[in-house]
Amino acid sequence: MQERCEGIFREVEGKYGFRLHEIGFDRNHVHIDLDLGVNFSVRAAAKLLKGTSGYKLLKEFPEMKRKYFWGSGLWGSQVYFDSTGQDSDYMRAYVRNQAGSKPKRDEKQQSLLSFVN
Repeated sequence: MQERCEGIFREVEGKYGFRLHEIGFDRNHVHIDLDLGVNFSVRAAAKLLKGTSGYKLLKEFPEMKRKYFWGSGLWGSQVYFDSTGQDSDYMRAYVRNQAGSKPKRDEKQQSLLSFVN
């Protein structure tokens, strides 16, 4: 199912022109590192990705809907957004390794608290 979900995300990527750099599945959620460009808001991209994948996955796997979702949708309404700034490699490693151990914080990275007096 994860393979099919990623395939659907890639279809959405191709259709709407944003760039998915990494997709990482954990037990009950997914993290995605993507470049939206200037044409999409985070909310609009989430709606396209969640809406398309939810519709297609529940249609293709009806037994999953009956067993786990009792008529509701696949995805929750939550969306978390963060900007990677200069160190996109760190974020991509985090997304890529969702089900495994989380990468350690770079020792050169400063805490936000170090800027507050």
